[in-house]
Amino acid sequence: MIPNQYYLSKTPIDVLSIVIRVALFGILSFFVSNCKRDNTTESNSFNSYKTSDILGDWEEDTVIHDDKSTNSIPPLFYFKKRAYQFLSDSLYEDKSCFFKFDITNRSFQFFGSTAKYTIEYDSLRLQMLPDLSWKRFSIQKLTKYSLILRKNQSTHYWLKKNYNLNPNEHFDRISVDFGMCSLPCPEFTIDFFPDGKVLYSGEEFSPYVGTCNLIISKKTYSILEEKFKKATILQLKDNYKTNNSEGQTVVFTFYKNGKIIKSISDFGRSAPNDFILAYHYVYLLVTTFSFP
Repeated sequence: MIPNQYYLSKTPIDVLSIVIRVALFGILSFFVSNCKRDNTTESNSFNSYKTSDILGDWEEDTVIHDDKSTNSIPPLFYFKKRAYQFLSDSLYEDKSCFFKFDITNRSFQFFGSTAKYTIEYDSLRLQMLPDLSWKRFSIQKLTKYSLILRKNQSTHYWLKKNYNLNPNEHFDRISVDFGMCSLPCPEFTIDFFPDGKVLYSGEEFSPYVGTCNLIISKKTYSILEEKFKKATILQLKDNYKTNNSEGQTVVFTFYKNGKIIKSISDFGRSAPNDFILAYHYVYLLVTTFSFP
C-alpha cells in the first residue's frame, strides 16, 4: 500500500502514471504465471503415454550410444533386428523369442515369446523370461510411426510395421529343411499341417535322431502361418546367400491345394528380417517337442 502523503505530493499526471504502472505490472505477472502453468501442463501431457499408443508391430532400426557411435543391427546372434508386437491385454511378443544357447552342446532352451509389459507416464517396462525380471526404458518420443527409447547410455530408434494380411490366405503345408553347414548344426526336416499334425525327421546334431509324428495345437500352427505371411513370402527371392562360409542352408517350401506355391533357400540367415524371425521360431518350437 502506498501512503496517502505520497499521492498528495504528486500532480494528477504523476498519480495517473503510477496507477498505470502498477496495473501493467499486475497484468504482466498474471500472464507470466499462467504461461508457466501452461508449459508445465503441456510438458506433463507430452510425456504421458498409455497402452493404446504403442499397440502393434515395431522393429528396431538403429542404436546410438552416448559416444555417438552407431551400431548397425544385428545386436543379437541369430537375427538382424529386434522386433516386438504389443498386444491390447498388456502382453507383448518378443519375435526373437526368449531362449538360452548352450555353446558347449550347441543347443537351445526355449522359454516362449510372450511376456507382460506396462506403460506408466514416460516409462516402458518389459518383463523378461524365464526369471520374470523387468527392464525399464524411458520413452523419449512415441508417434504413430516411430518410437525412441532410452536405456542406460543408449538410444534405441524403432519404426512401426504395418502388415496387410489376407485373412483368406492359408497354406496346406509348411516344410522346413535345416541342412548341413561347416559347424555342428542341427540337421532335420519338419513339416507342419493346419490340423496340427507334424512330421519330423532328424539327423546328426538335431534334437532327435530319427523319424516321428508329432502334434501341435491349431493355434500354434496359425501363429506360425501368420509369421510367414508377415514375411510376404510370395514377394521374396528364391535364393538368399552370404559370403560367410560357416552359415547353414535352410530350405522352405509352401504348399497350397497340393502344389508348391513358393520355395525359398536361405544360406547364412541373409533373408529379410521378418523371414528370419519366422524360421527362428520354427527352430525354437522344435526344442519344446517331447520326442519318443
